[in-house]
Amino acid sequence: MFGLMDQFKCPTGRRGRYVAALMNRGHKPLTLWGLTHVKIEPEFVILDVGCGGGKTVSRLAQRAPRGKVFGIDYSADMVEYSKKVNKKLIAENRVEIVERSVGKMGFSDDYFDLVVSNQVLEHVAALGVVLQEIQRVLRPGGKFCCLFPSREVIREVHCGIPIVHWFPVESWLRYPWMILFRSMGFGYDKGGKPIRRWASDFLECLDKLTFYRTYPEIRSIFLKNFSSLEHIEEEYIAFRLEGKRCITCAQFSRSAPVKYVSRWLCRRMSGLVLVATKA
Repeated sequence: MFGLMDQFKCPTGRRGRYVAALMNRGHKPLTLWGLTHVKIEPEFVILDVGCGGGKTVSRLAQRAPRGKVFGIDYSADMVEYSKKVNKKLIAENRVEIVERSVGKMGFSDDYFDLVVSNQVLEHVAALGVVLQEIQRVLRPGGKFCCLFPSREVIREVHCGIPIVHWFPVESWLRYPWMILFRSMGFGYDKGGKPIRRWASDFLECLDKLTFYRTYPEIRSIFLKNFSSLEHIEEEYIAFRLEGKRCITCAQFSRSAPVKYVSRWLCRRMSGLVLVATKA
């Protein structure tokens, strides 16, 4: 009914496999960049929360050749897809993919050296419960590296319409706002749908499948579960600039106090890039 957006939370069937392939391609640059900013030892035991298409699991296994990487997803179809992508590594006992809920993973306490997630936490209703579970399975000193949008992001990341997620659910303005921007060419996953149907479907999907929180809310919940919270959004801005061969601009974006401006821009254009540490 909704198109591709509902597939991003729990991909199933043919459309789910298509979304998995999209994730593997689309997340590659961001994943490769993110993993360079987290220390990974060869013996690390690592967990990918919401492993989707499974390529991040493969890349993590390359960084931890004497360790083991686990991937969890609560979509049975994504688990099977990811198993196929990692067939050789699974046969070598370097990777394991299982169907689990992020709120109740079933792993032992203090099990992982590193946990990662990419664009998962905006789909989590009970963020505190999930972070408590991630903190439980991390070893002391272990890190949780995550990328996801907060409410401050300007362009809603799933439908591509500016600030539609800022409106209260009961606001009558949301529907004409969606139609206005869709008429101007904005929007993702158009799929040949009439504009009004596209707008109503996406609004229903946003209400059911996304849970946007403000940065202060997110920071507060993280610090209840982790001893420290590091921001590296300015590094992502620099990475994008370096990709466009703007080396001087990239160096400038990291400098103090410009890095705080870079963080502000990243949070509004892309999302948060956080590294949380367990005491």
